[in-house]
Amino acid sequence: MNKNIENLYHYTNVEGFKSIIENHYFRLSESSFLNDPDDCKLFNDFLVKNIDCPKKLIVSSGVKKLIDYENEILEIYKKCSFEDYVKYLEKHIKLYVMSFSSVADDLTMWNYYGKGGFSLEISKDQLIQVMKNTLKENDEYFTISNVIYSEKDKCAPIPNFNNFHLFSKKSNDLLKENEKNRKEKANKEDIKNLFEENDLETFIYIYYKGYLLSLEYLLESKEISIEDDQETICKAVFKNTKDFEIKNRNMLWKRDLSLFMILLSSLIKSNSYESENEIRIVYFKYDNENKENENIDYYIKHTPFGNLLSPYISLKGSNEEFNDIIEKSIISPATKNLPININMYKNTLKEYLLSKKYYKSSKSISYSKHNIRW
Repeated sequence: MNKNIENLYHYTNVEGFKSIIENHYFRLSESSFLNDPDDCKLFNDFLVKNIDCPKKLIVSSGVKKLIDYENEILEIYKKCSFEDYVKYLEKHIKLYVMSFSSVADDLTMWNYYGKGGFSLEISKDQLIQVMKNTLKENDEYFTISNVIYSEKDKCAPIPNFNNFHLFSKKSNDLLKENEKNRKEKANKEDIKNLFEENDLETFIYIYYKGYLLSLEYLLESKEISIEDDQETICKAVFKNTKDFEIKNRNMLWKRDLSLFMILLSSLIKSNSYESENEIRIVYFKYDNENKENENIDYYIKHTPFGNLLSPYISLKGSNEEFNDIIEKSIISPATKNLPININMYKNTLKEYLLSKKYYKSSKSISYSKHNIRW
């Protein structure tokens, strides 16, 4: 989470509003099924543009172990490049996303998502608590973050480790809590940059160099060889990175960087959508074995071209928890054009919320300040 987030607003139609109120849940859709077909892909474009040939990085890094194992690393790299490894992570680690806005009453958002519906003001702190309650295992993570709107040719500034909250079952600020374990002197400058820099190119360079260092370590320890295939190499690199929490906590920065970069892939978006002022909650499980996730379910997604069976994660709480999550309801400007007395409709909504025991949000219902002709 970027640490300057204050308010969250969720625009939804009448059917979505009723489902949220009565079922006490939000839906996080798998990122591959989001409305924008290029969503979560801009990150990969930047990644490819900023990868030098491995030989150049090995020589320029000045790291003795990389130089000593240069020939073996380059041979392995032909089978399993850094780009191959990133694609392996994409294949095995699914991201689940829910969108909010930082603007309570925005005409553009009404037109796109809430025409005839509502804008719900969401308590950030209560939402985080319910999300943490849904986590069952230690390798599940989520964040709430501003979307990073970027041009296609150059990425906008990104948050560094000091300005980004990563939540787990046990932690409310994983990147900061692990900082005390980052005493690995050989990578002191890289670690410093993760906490101070905000350009994606620097993060990609450190991530890329970390991948080559993993290849060197796995070659030296004979956990991989030049005879291994791509799948075997990717599995070994992933296991090595994930196991730092157990084997070498001084190297946890490499695991944390991997988590951070996975999340970034879902947060960088074309600046064509900047008017949405989007904030996202993003969940994923850091596991490459495709174990069954009991949180995953499926719904029918309606599109102009037909219907899809779409996977999602349910962020479900109790009636009491959702009473605390939903703080206010703003009624769409389109509703004022319906053939009904607007004050009577507002009272009807209050009665409905009270009947469902939403005592707090029933006290704060208002109409949009906007007017539309259709």
